[in-house]
Amino acid sequence: HFLVGSDGNFSQNIEWLVNFNDPKLICHPVAAMAVDLVWNNVAFRTFLFNKTWFLFTTCIFISSQSILTHATASGNGDRLSLNGRIVMLVFRCFIYV
Repeated sequence: HFLVGSDGNFSQNIEWLVNFNDPKLICHPVAAMAVDLVWNNVAFRTFLFNKTWFLFTTCIFISSQSILTHATASGNGDRLSLNGRIVMLVFRCFIYV
């Protein structure tokens, strides 16, 4: 009952240990094993996926808002080519939808 409550949801025991502000208690081998178990098996993959997705969408956003906006087609002055506009449209649709 340390990690999962009687209702089947994640228990608040680890949160209570952290809020207690006792370093000896949180460094206890059972508490450390439980936190490591949650981090290594559940939280790490979700954390890594969310950070990777954030970096990917940030790169797409920067490309659509800044890099592609300032890219100029050769010989057309400040106007983007049709391909550049299509790529910018796809990137912006990806970000905003």
